Amino acid sequence: MDNNIIKQTIEYNNKFNNRLITTKKLVKDDIDHFDGAYIGGDASSIQWLVNKLKIIKKVIDDGNSFQIENFGEIDTTDEFLEWIINKYSQFIAKEVYRRSATTCFPTSGVLPLVSQQVGNSEAFPNAVKKEKIIEKNKRDV
Repeated sequence: MDNNIIKQTIEYNNKFNNRLITTKKLVKDDIDHFDGAYIGGDASSIQWLVNKLKIIKKVIDDGNSFQIENFGEIDTTDEFLEWIINKYSQFIAKEVYRRSATTCFPTSGVLPLVSQQVGNSEAFPNAVKKEKIIEKNKRDV
């Protein structure tokens, strides 16, 4: 890949990230880019989408409201989680809310919402299975 293209891509993403943070707003063009990344489905596009959604989550985590065009204002991470699940998927939500290799969601506030909406072990069977394996390995050591 040409160094100029890499520089332009980095510059574009930095501007995009800064705009999300400073405006606390997702406009239709942004949503179209998000949708294109999701529909494209390749790993780099999905990771790009997840990274942008993590920026929005951080803005909300910091106590700010976030405006999503044609949806409204999101004030809490619970509301944002619900929006991600409804707009994209449980998988995308899991990736956005992933904290470490052993946890997929924060322990306060969000997990009960996910459990109510989609059922924790049914929605994320691989994550639950992975946590059980890790716990078993800890006991065996």
